[in-house]
Amino acid sequence: MKENEINVRKADVGNVTKKDVIEAMSVKENDIYNAVIFCFNSEIEKAAEEEAKALGIKIFKGNVIYTLLEEYKTWVAGQKKHEKEIKQAQLVYPAKIKVLPGHIFRKSEPAIFGIEVIAGMIKPKVMLTNKGKIIGIIEALQNEGNVLAKAEKGERIAISVSKADAEKNFKENDMLYVHVPEKQFEDIEKYLELDDDTKKVFEEIKEKSSKPKQE
Repeated sequence: MKENEINVRKADVGNVTKKDVIEAMSVKENDIYNAVIFCFNSEIEKAAEEEAKALGIKIFKGNVIYTLLEEYKTWVAGQKKHEKEIKQAQLVYPAKIKVLPGHIFRKSEPAIFGIEVIAGMIKPKVMLTNKGKIIGIIEALQNEGNVLAKAEKGERIAISVSKADAEKNFKENDMLYVHVPEKQFEDIEKYLELDDDTKKVFEEIKEKSSKPKQE
């Protein structure tokens, strides 16, 4: 365990009991990856098995220690990947878009206009800013009558933006940015894999992020 940098809170002989599971649960509050039980060449009491299932405590059981360690490493890798995917889905992806000239189809309620994604990726339900001020929320993306879940760099599509007004908030050729909450900056750098262009846009967003205000 030491060779594999696995912290051991308690080691004992005999079957795995409900008490062992409860003790593992107390570890889970601070470290989910160490809140596991290795059952080596032993048995798991039925009450312990039921409690582990109810509390989400993983038990690795087997008669070959190296197999247990490999199963544990695979499980940790899977947990971290799942955790990363969940975190990524919660983050706002940085993006910069250009309002296409001659493509403002509706000025307000909602504003509908054509854009080109200059960098990053846009999705519905993210806010847009212009000159550091929030102008509205993207309600839908559309291309040739097809509703899109997202649009990436180089794509030219139409978007509808609630609360935005083409006369008051933006005009043709304006560069608009996705509003990224400051509290997400650190997690974006940690969890999202941004290409060079999107990294530059993210830096621009951070520079403009001095508390955007609704117009």
